[in-house]
Amino acid sequence: SHLIYMENQRDIEKNWVMFKNRDKQVKMIYGWYPLKIGEEVEDKKIDNKSQIVTSFVVTHEFQTPNFFRWVRGSTNGVNIKDEIWFICHLVSYEERRYYYHIFVVLDEKTMEVKRYSKMFTFEKEKVEYTLGFVYFEKSCTFMIGYSVMDRETKYIEIQKSKVDSLFWEEPPKVEPSPNLDTYVPPRPF
Repeated sequence: SHLIYMENQRDIEKNWVMFKNRDKQVKMIYGWYPLKIGEEVEDKKIDNKSQIVTSFVVTHEFQTPNFFRWVRGSTNGVNIKDEIWFICHLVSYEERRYYYHIFVVLDEKTMEVKRYSKMFTFEKEKVEYTLGFVYFEKSCTFMIGYSVMDRETKYIEIQKSKVDSLFWEEPPKVEPSPNLDTYVPPRPF
């Protein structure tokens, strides 16, 4: 393994996610605010470990709602018809960290954010994290793998229609904030 370098790289690098665009090319999301999408490019240089240097080049950049500054990772993209679906998370720093999730859907053609869901949790636990996300076209269901309190791994299978009900009909006029002490996210599953 080796590092991927980019211009204006942050000190801490994590929560990049990958997906395939409509041409089946692997793309990566570097950040959600603004939405930065790119790809890795092998340079013609060799590093001090005799490995080819790989750079990340931003190919698309879009403005996103202000609260996306707190959106991170989480899952790789899942292609469904002409859309690319992700589950992301936001962290609220209260007396301890609380994790909330949202679905984010990109337009497969333009790669811009089409819509996003309300925040939710799987089990109303403080720390929940998801990485696994698969769509079964025949049954129109998602299988989502997640951890609870960093010690248990669980899976849930849910109908896409149930997930669709989490999306805003219209984006809220006041954007959600992950730092609301009184916010109690829905547990839709």
